[in-house]
Amino acid sequence: MPRRTHDPTERIGVNAVERIVTADFEWIWREQPVADFGIDAQIEVVDRDKKPTGRLIAVQVKTGTSYFRGAGETHPFYIDEEHLKYWDQHSLSVILILHNPDDEQTIWQWADLHSARATETQWCIDVPKTKAFNAECMSELQGEVWMDDSIGLRRRFALDRQFMNKFKDRDAFVTIRLWLNKSLRFREIQVHFDDLNKESPDYEIPIMATWDFEVSDLMRHFLPWLEYDYHDEPEEIAGEIEDHVIEVWLSKPAEAFLELETFFENPPQPSESEEFGETDFEDDSLG
Repeated sequence: MPRRTHDPTERIGVNAVERIVTADFEWIWREQPVADFGIDAQIEVVDRDKKPTGRLIAVQVKTGTSYFRGAGETHPFYIDEEHLKYWDQHSLSVILILHNPDDEQTIWQWADLHSARATETQWCIDVPKTKAFNAECMSELQGEVWMDDSIGLRRRFALDRQFMNKFKDRDAFVTIRLWLNKSLRFREIQVHFDDLNKESPDYEIPIMATWDFEVSDLMRHFLPWLEYDYHDEPEEIAGEIEDHVIEVWLSKPAEAFLELETFFENPPQPSESEEFGETDFEDDSLG
C-alpha cells in the first residue's frame, strides 16, 4: 500500500492570496467548495463604502519555487490549449496568481488568449516579475471586471465574436431570472434560438449579481452587442422569482464589427490591372 503524505504547498499559496484579498484589498474571497477545472476561488469587489458589488473575478493560484525560475523580465507559465480556452471563454475574467513560498513573492497576470503566446507544443502565459499581487493592482482589477469602458467593450466584442455570429439572421430570446428575496438576485442568463418554448436553452451563461443591478445592467455588461425588447411582461412565480423574457437581435455596431472582422481575415486581392506599376493614370504635374 503506498504511503500517504501531506503536501501543504498549494494550501500555503491559497492562504497567502486569501490574506492579500481580505486584509490588503478588503475585498471578499470565495474559495470554490468543489474542485473546478482550473478555478480555485472567486474574488468579489467591495466598494469604498464597504458594500459588496457583485462584481467577480475568477482566480487560479499556483504555488512553488518551480514557477519562479524564468530568466529575463517574466516567469513563463506553460498550459495546454484546453485549459487556456476554458479561462478565455469563462463568464468571469480570470487571473493567474503565482506564489513563491520561500520569499512570499506573489505575482499575477490575466489568464486569457490576449496574455498568452503559442509555443511549439502548447501555450505560455508570461507573468511579469514586477506585476505584484498587492493593493496597488486593485484599480486594474476593478477596471477590468465590469468592463463598461471603451477598452473593456472592445475586449468583450473580440472575445464574444464567435458567439455573436450565432445570432445572425436568427430569432433569439434571452431569459433572465430574478430572485426576489435573495441577496444574490441573478444567477444565469439563458439563450434560446428559433423556439422560445424548446425544452432546454441553447446556451446558459452562469452569472452572479446582487440587488445593486438590474436586467438592463446585465444585458449591457454580458451581451453589450445585442439590442433587445421585452417579449412578454415579467412573470412573477410564487412570489419568489420573476422571469424576464427578452427578444434580442444584433446591434448595428455588432453587425459592422463582424463585417470588418471578416474583411480583415479575407481582404480582397488586387486585380491584375491594380498590380504595382500597371495602373493607368496621368500625372498632370509632369506637364
